Amino acid sequence: MSNSAAAALIQREDGPYGGESPRACCAREGLAEVGVPVQVSRLLAVQWLPGPLDGLGCHLYVFAGRIEPAAYDHITVPAGELLGWDWWQPTSALAVMDETNAGLLTAAVRAAADPARGPGHLEGTEEVGR
Repeated sequence: MSNSAAAALIQREDGPYGGESPRACCAREGLAEVGVPVQVSRLLAVQWLPGPLDGLGCHLYVFAGRIEPAAYDHITVPAGELLGWDWWQPTSALAVMDETNAGLLTAAVRAAADPARGPGHLEGTEEVGR
């Protein structure tokens, strides 16, 4: 319980993104990573990852996002941070991902394919509640 309380205090309200919601963060980071606005919609998956033995865990959120087709030719990625970008089929992406990211992508793709499922929920690399 004390870790949960401590985790709630990590985000500073006076910081550059203090009080920012996960959805707002996704839109901001999407723009920063591809250089064009990303329209963020519904939550597809949440993953909790344990921290190191003496640290706190974290939550990763995946939202559905859309980029206007007219903006495709304007997509740019930050030099020195990303090598490039491309459209991938999920099965091709899974083949080159580590286990942690692959599980999160799988849960997000399932949720996107069937909105009635609701968001995927992972604890570590295991999807739970299904």
